[in-house]
Amino acid sequence: MAAIPDPKRVAVIGGSGLFGSRLCDLLVRDGHQVIAVGRSAASVHVARDLGCDHLRWDRTGDMAALWALKPDVVVDAAGPFQSYGEDPLRLPKACLAQGVHYLDLSDSTAFCAQFDALDHHAKDAGVGLWSGVSTVPCLSAGFVDALRQGLDLETVDIAILPGNRTPRGRSVTHSIMAQAGTEFDVVQGGVSLRLRNWSRARWFDLPKGHRRKARLFDLPDRQLMPMRQNVPTVRTWAGLELGLLDFGLLAFAKARSWGLPFAGWMVDATLLVARVFERMGTNVGGMGVEVTGWHQGQAVQRSANFIVEHGLGPYVPGVPVRAILRKTGGLPVGAGAATGLLTKDDIISAMSDLPLVIEETETPITPLFPSVLGPAYQQLPRAVADSHKTIGVHHYTGISKVTRGGGAFARVLAWAFGFPAATRRIDVTVTKTATPDGETWVRSFGASTFMSKLSAKNGAMREQFGPFSFELGLNVQDGGLNFPVRRGFLGPVPLPAFCLPTSQARETERDGKLCFDVKLLAPITQGMIVWYQGELRPVAKETHPS
Repeated sequence: MAAIPDPKRVAVIGGSGLFGSRLCDLLVRDGHQVIAVGRSAASVHVARDLGCDHLRWDRTGDMAALWALKPDVVVDAAGPFQSYGEDPLRLPKACLAQGVHYLDLSDSTAFCAQFDALDHHAKDAGVGLWSGVSTVPCLSAGFVDALRQGLDLETVDIAILPGNRTPRGRSVTHSIMAQAGTEFDVVQGGVSLRLRNWSRARWFDLPKGHRRKARLFDLPDRQLMPMRQNVPTVRTWAGLELGLLDFGLLAFAKARSWGLPFAGWMVDATLLVARVFERMGTNVGGMGVEVTGWHQGQAVQRSANFIVEHGLGPYVPGVPVRAILRKTGGLPVGAGAATGLLTKDDIISAMSDLPLVIEETETPITPLFPSVLGPAYQQLPRAVADSHKTIGVHHYTGISKVTRGGGAFARVLAWAFGFPAATRRIDVTVTKTATPDGETWVRSFGASTFMSKLSAKNGAMREQFGPFSFELGLNVQDGGLNFPVRRGFLGPVPLPAFCLPTSQARETERDGKLCFDVKLLAPITQGMIVWYQGELRPVAKETHPS
């Protein structure tokens, strides 16, 4: 590859690590004067293999040896950035004092967010101090900016999906395990919700038929995109290719949520277990970037999903650093998280010598209720119709009155399904989330919450409560939407008709508000289980709620 016109002297801290060594390789290819910096002799071996300089140095020690090499740019590819102690910005502050540019490969939300405080000082000094110049949030932001063009954006989903036979670094493993099972705040539909690392799941379809499961995981995009790129819903995901390892991490995350303390020896034990299975799976690493939104009244989903083959996925986190150092006019001056610094074309150009396969798609989508109701959907009052145009996450709030049945059988059923207690007036919220196979509804009556999943099956609506599911005969009559129960199932087994509850559920509009009236009667006895009535209004989509 031809050398770039403006080569720089670049010190890569963690230059012998999984990502740092690959970054050194990319920068050497581009003609930069690279210094592989590390605590161990491994940096010497990397430097010898690549034909670059090296420095044995600990980032927590005296920095005189680093400055003696007179770097133009310092790149921190070490980590884990979550464990940088009481003064996590010691290195970028030192670079600021020396007038040296600084970049890092951080995937820590809290670490990246601190750099805004240095912006004014960096501009005065004429240097760039940029955090997260890696797969997230830098590369992901470039793809999202390209995909969202012309859309009234609703959701962004970003997933990092390494192959099982791809080498594992201790720093990355430490970062994942330290966060697994912990909680984090994420903006969903403009409302900040509390979710847990390594929970839930969804699938991503990658090029060449690769399909990977991913779980919710805290990455910088979940905080930075709502604030800086005006996105109402951002979900970040990570995945392990082997189901057995995914299950093991899921069990570990659950144990941590119950109070299991995290210790460093767990990382070493995990790496030993992973080594047993390292010949399984593939050496294909992938990433999924998907957005949904509205374009001229039509809901669409756009995606840019890619893979890097032959075990070269660990090169990808260093690609944004390479791309920034290639930009004409020098590094951007200022400080902050590295969103908006690169375009999709910048990134793809910087991956031209990697075995990259990328697929970009745009697919029209139809929300669940219009797809089931068909032409009858157009007959709904506006407030009702608008509440069922869910392609992202929508929140509603209002008030309700709840009446409960008095029989023992009805009380048991109400308890089993989590229905609220009787009250004359209570605050209620409803969150509707579009999923790949339908919608999830979470209804909260004060402190009482119950959830159901809705999907289309054989052209009919089906609502699931735990192991029970019910086919609903949706119909529009007299200006309202009715939800009668037609059939029921326990798992895949149909329930006899006498075991079905009776649903007298209806949504209407009054004074521009969505009104609901839901009465459920017990099977066999036909005694009332619960009856809740009230009204809802949509919650405004603030993209960066306090």
